[in-house]
Amino acid sequence: MRSQRLISAIDIGSNSFHMIIAEITGKSFSIIRKEREVIRLGTWKEGEDKIISEAEIDHAASILKRFKLLSDTYKSKPKAVATSALRDAYNNHEFIDKIYSRTGIKIDIISGRREAELIFTGVKKALMIGKKDSLCFDIGGGSTEMVYYAAGKIVFAESFKLGAVRLTKKFFPNAVLNHSSITNCSEFIEEQFNENKNIRFNIPYEIAAGSSGTIQNAASIIHFGNQNKILRKLNGFTFSAKDLNEVIDFVLSCKTTRDRLRIGGIEGKRADILPAGLLILKKVFELFNIRDMVISEYALREGIILDTIKKTPSQIQFTF
Repeated sequence: MRSQRLISAIDIGSNSFHMIIAEITGKSFSIIRKEREVIRLGTWKEGEDKIISEAEIDHAASILKRFKLLSDTYKSKPKAVATSALRDAYNNHEFIDKIYSRTGIKIDIISGRREAELIFTGVKKALMIGKKDSLCFDIGGGSTEMVYYAAGKIVFAESFKLGAVRLTKKFFPNAVLNHSSITNCSEFIEEQFNENKNIRFNIPYEIAAGSSGTIQNAASIIHFGNQNKILRKLNGFTFSAKDLNEVIDFVLSCKTTRDRLRIGGIEGKRADILPAGLLILKKVFELFNIRDMVISEYALREGIILDTIKKTPSQIQFTF
């Protein structure tokens, strides 16, 4: 009889909380349940500490209670990690203590580098990268992670305080766009990338991969524009710099959230923050001379699963 285990991976992000429940049977790995709840966690105000409010803690606890109940129903062991929102919060330990007392879920706040590494673990398997030299980007609500992988190892893994929620609050507080705010946001993004001395821009790669909300929604809009229908399975979908620039021009021409809600393929709950996320992605394409990007449906949560199970990655097969 083959061994069988269930593991729940919980990603506590700045824009949303996600959980997947994965079944490990012998050498195979499949996701049997996915959950997502949008929650804009924390606030960013220049010159002030970021605080998770009591109302946000209550909201987070209600979501995580439901996740815990689902995990218990499946008799799966939960593994929860928190990223940018809690890394930056002044009262992050208070948040962790209160969530544990109310839900029984222990939360591990991971570093930006660790987040990037776990994301790439998922991406590497989803796209069967093997030893191909690769650039990987993940644009979240509070931060952007990137990995450069060459000669079968990670050369650098970096995290930037550039996220769709973070930059929307900084440059588009009413989610209304104008030329000045777009220009200021774009210049700020470039400055943040240039300040990091650990990365190089003119580097060789075979694959440029993207994961998570902003990049996946860009791909959905591109596909809808070409095919007039929603693409349900994004893994492996590739889009070009030209495709992206056309979408960005169109999205930025829609000055309000209401206008953007009419865009075919857009995720409704992302309409307010998508412009900031796309400006990050546009700058990524420019600075790293990216011609095409391929979508990975696996990212942090799947990386958590892989990191938790005690098997080598080569022993694991995946079901999409």
